[in-house]
Amino acid sequence: MRQTASWERAVSALVRDVAPPPAVPESEPPGLGLQFDVVSQGSDGGAGFQVDLRPVLPGRTGWVRSGISWSTLSYAYFGRSGQTERHRRLLVEIARLGSTGNDPYHYYDGHRRAFALHEFASRRIWDLLAEADEAGLPLVQAGKRAGPVVLGRPARLSVQVDRADGELVLAPTLSAGGAPIPVSRVLLVGEPAHGLAGLAELSGPDARAGVPALWLAPLAGTLQPGMLRALGGPAIRIPAAEEQQFFDRFYPELLRQVEVFAADPAVQLPTVGPATLTATASPEPDQRLRVAWEWHRVVGGRRHPEPLRDGMSAVTDERRAELLRQVVDLVAKPVPELLEPSSTGPRLAASASLSGDALIRFVSDVLPRLAELDGVELVTPPDGALDDYQETYAAPTITFADGGEPGEHDWFDLSVMALQARKAELFSSVLDGGEFASAQFTAADIKSLLE
Repeated sequence: MRQTASWERAVSALVRDVAPPPAVPESEPPGLGLQFDVVSQGSDGGAGFQVDLRPVLPGRTGWVRSGISWSTLSYAYFGRSGQTERHRRLLVEIARLGSTGNDPYHYYDGHRRAFALHEFASRRIWDLLAEADEAGLPLVQAGKRAGPVVLGRPARLSVQVDRADGELVLAPTLSAGGAPIPVSRVLLVGEPAHGLAGLAELSGPDARAGVPALWLAPLAGTLQPGMLRALGGPAIRIPAAEEQQFFDRFYPELLRQVEVFAADPAVQLPTVGPATLTATASPEPDQRLRVAWEWHRVVGGRRHPEPLRDGMSAVTDERRAELLRQVVDLVAKPVPELLEPSSTGPRLAASASLSGDALIRFVSDVLPRLAELDGVELVTPPDGALDDYQETYAAPTITFADGGEPGEHDWFDLSVMALQARKAELFSSVLDGGEFASAQFTAADIKSLLE
């Protein structure tokens, strides 16, 4: 009989360890649910509705509110199922997150019958809802003929570009994963907004004729009030004769704020190249160098600058994030002056002024290494004003000579000239104890020489 090789046993054990456990069917149906009650309100330019959250129990013909409340979740008995207990703990977390005031147990007073979804200030509500959905906690709408509750992927405002009657038509819409979401009304969640609730007509097995679904999703980015108003407004029509003006002046800025996609393959949009991280080095007085960073992107053959950190960026660009990480790692040790503190650690400063040893290390060491990075572009003065600094370990040579012009004298009628190093850099480095100071000339030596 063939013996099992050691590697086969090891791989078999690994496969068993990483494989997900088989689903174990529950012996009882869900004993708890989370109900979303869509309550109509006067629009006043807003969504015209709000969504109230309540815990519910299964009844004979549906879900019922009697016998349960936010305040009874901590002590009432809802069954022995491990699933039900997990659902109860999740509902308790939602109640704590939705509580108002300074008392974290405010909901236990029994007076809070429902939590309004738009009043949840923390975006952690989306983590809890996602976990509840994953755990099998029923998310249901109120009413006997209620539509489904759909917890969607992170959403962002997009602009759909189409053509009609020879004109370019821009229609603001919500999208997730590059596909538009057919919502008729939108409710912002949080202030500032971190999520959305909307009424959507679904297609497929979950669709019910005339019954809208309640669509819920976190926001992938910042949604300004003006953007929300654009969702409810008419489409923007641009005459054919003015299309080029739109693409030249407005299209690049639009790309920075929202996702733009063509409604039909026949609609041709300007090509957008990958963003380039650009470092501009500009000499300043007193032997200083200003290094400024920004993004450059080619849109329709034209180059457009963008701020290094733009809070209005429509799409999180992993390529940009990775490129920034590479640059930070490259400059952190030789020139930390190019970094600034942040809540997530040191990050590249949009602008920094270098001098002394930091300037020399940047020019002689960092610049050549930056030039080797794909996606990084260096812009230096065209007239060669950027000095070519070279580190030397040779001792500097100092000579003393008579004053060259009548009436022009230093303290001892002498002129001091440094060879192998420029005078200003030599004295500055030596007096400051910099790394370019020669062991033959200490700070005390030079001070006693000049006094």
